[in-house]
Amino acid sequence: MADQEFPEVAPHVLREYAVLADGERAALVGPRGDVCWLCVPRWHSDAVFSTLLGGAGCYLVAPAERYVWGGSYEDGTLIWRSRWITGSGIVECREALAFPGTGTRWSCYASSSPSTGRPGSG
Repeated sequence: MADQEFPEVAPHVLREYAVLADGERAALVGPRGDVCWLCVPRWHSDAVFSTLLGGAGCYLVAPAERYVWGGSYEDGTLIWRSRWITGSGIVECREALAFPGTGTRWSCYASSSPSTGRPGSG
């Protein structure tokens, strides 16, 4: 198996991040699809992912080829929909934190699928 190259995940300006929250904790998702800040099991706990501040740990969901990124919240929710336009199509990913019911577990959900649209088709 060939070595897989992982992209460098350098911080962006703060306004380009999305906040996912479930009432007990929050995560910041960067424009490349990287969860770069997450403290668990509570807001004041130690960070699991902290690349936003130059620390260790990151969870990344993004296309393998070059892309132009974007995204938006689903109306009335803290569900973030990342969107990447690549040379071969459009990829979307829904990201959210789900309240687990206990303080000892947490869940971050990401589901992705290629869009049927083509770049520029709306």
